[in-house]
Amino acid sequence: MLKLSRLTDYAAVVMAQIARHAHASHAAADLAEAVQLPHPTVSKTLKMLARAGLLVSQRGAQGGYRLARPASQITAADIIAAIEGPCHDRMQPSRRGLRACRYLRCGG
Repeated sequence: MLKLSRLTDYAAVVMAQIARHAHASHAAADLAEAVQLPHPTVSKTLKMLARAGLLVSQRGAQGGYRLARPASQITAADIIAAIEGPCHDRMQPSRRGLRACRYLRCGG
């Protein structure tokens, strides 16, 4: 069984919220309020997702975060890899869902 961190769960919630309004830019503070999570946690999550190429960010008055590609092209595995790191990068989609990490100890 794959255990995911709380931050990965939060990332999925944040990504779902952004996907609901995919054509808009979302400020971290607005997202934090919408998903009822602490602003620092949402900010950290957004930065990790952007670093992984799932979100793009724009500074300024009209800035914020938006999806880097259509939501239909972003998988749960993409979100997990963005937050959990290299072990989970090796998770591969299969016809029956995600296959387990190839390593016995992830991250250890």
